[in-house]
Amino acid sequence: MDVLKDTRPNADDVISFLKTNFFCTVSHVEELKAYEDKNFYFRIVERGHNQWDDIGNVTEFVVKVTKCEEMSELKWKSIKKILNCLLHNGFTCTKLLTSYKIEKNGKKFLVLLLNYIPGSPLMYHWSKLNKTTVIEQVGEMVANLHNTLQTLDPSLLAVEIDKEDAWVLENARVMLGYLIAIKDVNEREIIESIIKQFVNMMEQNDEHFTRGIVHGDLHDMNLIVNWKDGQLQPHCKASGNYTVKDLFGIIDFSDMCVSCYIYEVGQIIRDLMVSTCPDNCYSVAVTFLSGYLKCRKLNQHELNILYFSIMTALCQYYVISEYKFHGQTDNEYAKEGAKEACQLIKAFHSMGDTFMSFLSKFLQNEFNIDLIHST
Repeated sequence: MDVLKDTRPNADDVISFLKTNFFCTVSHVEELKAYEDKNFYFRIVERGHNQWDDIGNVTEFVVKVTKCEEMSELKWKSIKKILNCLLHNGFTCTKLLTSYKIEKNGKKFLVLLLNYIPGSPLMYHWSKLNKTTVIEQVGEMVANLHNTLQTLDPSLLAVEIDKEDAWVLENARVMLGYLIAIKDVNEREIIESIIKQFVNMMEQNDEHFTRGIVHGDLHDMNLIVNWKDGQLQPHCKASGNYTVKDLFGIIDFSDMCVSCYIYEVGQIIRDLMVSTCPDNCYSVAVTFLSGYLKCRKLNQHELNILYFSIMTALCQYYVISEYKFHGQTDNEYAKEGAKEACQLIKAFHSMGDTFMSFLSKFLQNEFNIDLIHST
């Protein structure tokens, strides 16, 4: 549980790299919040000729710096194919422009130049927006995203599956080894019970869950939006009709992997709960599903594991934060949401029956679906 030591390239290192390789003049640089990578926003005013064939005429872009052993070039080539597919299908999302390797303090890093999507993260705007409307819109967008990703060959990312990555929900068992970091005995017992119940349900029903490529880190910091008069505005400038795909700019695909879609649904609902602090255990879930189920089906097994998917995802925020980042004061983003997740766990850990009851009524009333509740 050592505090992570930051040996990654900083803004000055990246500026020097850009000047050396692209002969450009940087007019503005801003470090962006990141979990373990380093992300920077750059604006340039001058550049050398014939140096930007892969980039075109962009003057604003994002630079992501990650350790080579954590993000292979092979994976980014696969991700580039996936992003091109999403762009072709009408999504507003990150585009990988080019990549390079640099070295600092004897360590190799991968530098990724990405297009800049104008706007700011949804996280900062909840107080100005109609939460119910936006959560439903997020649900509809995610369903469309899952439908598109499911058309792709999972073998694009199959070699990248890390069985020890506790952020992948199907690896929830890994968190049991992290519980030593939870000092409160009652909290530890509650969390252990949640994880074990989820793992048990997962192992009994895993073959019934739809699998495919997932974003892997889809939350309101990775959804770029623009808003006016309390409503989200489309990213496209053209007038006329638009869809939910146009409302959200999706970024940070570095955690893409092959997993079950219902697990990502649970993680997204978790993030929406952490950001909006609901006063009950079901309102965010049913609002999200109002949008999601309009475009994509979930089967009985997936609906039955949803509550424990959400609760185990809340455990991820709290347990991993305490285990890996306890005492790290220079990266508050690494512990973002942990306190709120702990509060939600305490408030809702014993409300599984209440959740399933409201979910059942919602499904019957809105989608004429009879939920067969299994334990």
